[in-house]
Amino acid sequence: MKTGNIVKITKCTLKNAIGFTGKLYTNLACFHANANLFSIEILQIDKTKTCIGIINKTGVFWWTKHSKFDVEITVCN
Repeated sequence: MKTGNIVKITKCTLKNAIGFTGKLYTNLACFHANANLFSIEILQIDKTKTCIGIINKTGVFWWTKHSKFDVEITVCN
């Protein structure tokens, strides 16, 4: 998983965000994608850095090290 991939939110503590799909953007120096954690590729953000966002034509979903919710995304085929 890397910036520019089309991704979809598969799990989130903000229920209305589940299903949001768009292009992944990040200004993190590094982030970790783990395979087979939930049989999909999951993005776990390094909460000591700044932000990750998903942007599409209708909106944006972003989170930072200060966000009070959990989010899991997968790369779309």
